[in-house]
Amino acid sequence: LEGHGMGRAHHRVLHFVGRAPGIRVGDLLAILGITKQSLGRVLQPMIESGLVAQATGRADKRQRLLSLTPAGEALERQL
Repeated sequence: LEGHGMGRAHHRVLHFVGRAPGIRVGDLLAILGITKQSLGRVLQPMIESGLVAQATGRADKRQRLLSLTPAGEALERQL
């Protein structure tokens, strides 16, 4: 992980998003037991670097649904 500039929090996000593609941010917060602000610090760079994709919910446009990109999936397999 250190070689990719990531820590344990990044690995946990990769793991849980990889296991549940389309997971809502709120559900991920509950699983990880962290604050929205803490998740944002970890998640935003992962989105910007192309590891995690973010989509808007179909029924509720306020929802943010997360899934791994092919690059994120490849990194998760390496870990």
